[in-house]
Amino acid sequence: MSDLITYLKEHQETIIQCWMDNFLPQFPDFYNSEQSLKQLIEQTSIYCGYVYDIHIPYKQHYFFRLIPEICLFFIKGNIPISHILHSNHVWRESLILVSQGYSNLGFCWNQFREIMARIDKFEIAMFEYYYNYINTTLEDKDKTISRLHEEKMSIIGKMAASMAHEIRNPLTVALGFVNLAKTAKSRELHRKSKDYLSIVEEELEKIQMQITGFLSFTKKQLVEEPLQMIRIIEGVESVYALISPRLVNENIRFTIEISDSKLNVQKVGLQQVLSNIINNSIDALLEIDKEREIKITGYNKENHYFLCIENNGPEVSAEIRDQMFSPFVTNKKEGTGLGLAICKQIIEKNGGRIYCDSNREKTKFTMEFPFTM
Repeated sequence: MSDLITYLKEHQETIIQCWMDNFLPQFPDFYNSEQSLKQLIEQTSIYCGYVYDIHIPYKQHYFFRLIPEICLFFIKGNIPISHILHSNHVWRESLILVSQGYSNLGFCWNQFREIMARIDKFEIAMFEYYYNYINTTLEDKDKTISRLHEEKMSIIGKMAASMAHEIRNPLTVALGFVNLAKTAKSRELHRKSKDYLSIVEEELEKIQMQITGFLSFTKKQLVEEPLQMIRIIEGVESVYALISPRLVNENIRFTIEISDSKLNVQKVGLQQVLSNIINNSIDALLEIDKEREIKITGYNKENHYFLCIENNGPEVSAEIRDQMFSPFVTNKKEGTGLGLAICKQIIEKNGGRIYCDSNREKTKFTMEFPFTM
């Protein structure tokens, strides 16, 4: 072992103290906690071993292999790279200052040069790791930004397609009756105008409900629908009045068994949920040849109100059932996958929850609300 290295080891505490006296006061805000100071001193002691062990190639030294861990320690602590550079320079100066007290320094010049070279190698390796880490981080952020932009554009496209899909049918119906009114003779127009206008109004209300749902889903609504105390039976019957023509056309038996209860909810929002689930049930029933049934039940239980819509259509697979309330999940060929996601958001906004159970005999959607008499 070199006499110089023996001398430096004997004066290691002096070197460390000299380094601390000159380095720490320049960065008081970064090393002011007992824990950070303790970690810094521990790393410094290990660093001393790396500097002195000139008989071990620097790349094979234990401390050199800790460089990634040390860099991450500084990065996570938001400690600038300039601190490492300055720390190394102050360390070099402290080492030179203490070495000057060694009387045979001139005879150990080669060892002294190797010690300085190891300090340089450490500094270079730290900078390389920092550089590569920052570059990789920036590349990852660029990729993430690009991916998020693509996902955002994809969602915008799906939202636009969904909006078009949801409002096309009621708009077509409304425009059809407007054209009928235009071509009808004056006496016939007078006689049927009330019926025509009622149908147009109903279809436009459907569009309004869809737009309300989309705005609710994107959290960009201009006016939040207030809560109001409504009779559940009235809400169900108002939706039934709108969809009854479709139920008749598709030969579906529709039954309602609801207790006469009231809930403090968003009236239009609840109607939209009911309309969406019932229409989904009708779509599902078109796939079967047996007698088609939809049943709505409502009852009070343990301070909660349960509103259930069930049909005897095909079983919904577990895979779809687990994700059916997430955006863009659907098993329909022309479905958009937003309807049930909007329903879930509306129900939760009204303090409730919604879930689905399905087997070979029936599929049931259950809405559960805190109950108020």
